[in-house]
Amino acid sequence: MLRIIAEPGSLSSAQRKALTDFISSWPDADSELTHIPSFTVSPEDEDEVPSPESVFSTNVVSITQSLSSAPPAPAPAPVAVDVDKNGLPWDERIHASTHAKIADGSWKRKRGVDDAIIGTVEAQLRSLMAIPTPAAPPPSPAAPPPPAAPPPPAAPMTFVELLQYATEQMTAKRITLEQVNAAVTSVDASLTLSTLQSRPDLINAVHQAINRSAGVAA
Repeated sequence: MLRIIAEPGSLSSAQRKALTDFISSWPDADSELTHIPSFTVSPEDEDEVPSPESVFSTNVVSITQSLSSAPPAPAPAPVAVDVDKNGLPWDERIHASTHAKIADGSWKRKRGVDDAIIGTVEAQLRSLMAIPTPAAPPPSPAAPPPPAAPPPPAAPMTFVELLQYATEQMTAKRITLEQVNAAVTSVDASLTLSTLQSRPDLINAVHQAINRSAGVAA
């Protein structure tokens, strides 16, 4: 069995005619298929059918351009319009091409324009100028400053530093030794100044108690 598959829309007129002649001559072939009619297409006709490569490349270029097309640019900011003393902008339909104004400050009229046309155009221009200009969007609020970082915690006082501090306060006669001992027991009744060394977790509390007794701000 001989099957012929063709897409008529992709064939030129000469190719379609050659294929028709081939099919119509097929019944004359012998049953042993010793002779099969053939058809030919001239190079000129072949050029009329686009090659798959050219069709593919064209489609790729079209798709690429479509995907890579940038979004439309934002509309430019409105530009101040030059108007005459009547508040009307220049219009080529009724005003001179020189964009000149006469002595009274109005646009110089175009020659040969009927007064009725001038009145109609000026009415249109007044309506146009009466349209309010859209207000500019408000500026974006400034971002609040980041919150200030909290100060680092004070390093815990050591036992030696506490003894030095208590000695300085007694030398300055702000506190007595008895008051120092009372500050220690006010934190823990079982403590003494000598046993405080084994309770470093209470040294800062004793330091604050000494400040209170000496009248020193914490």
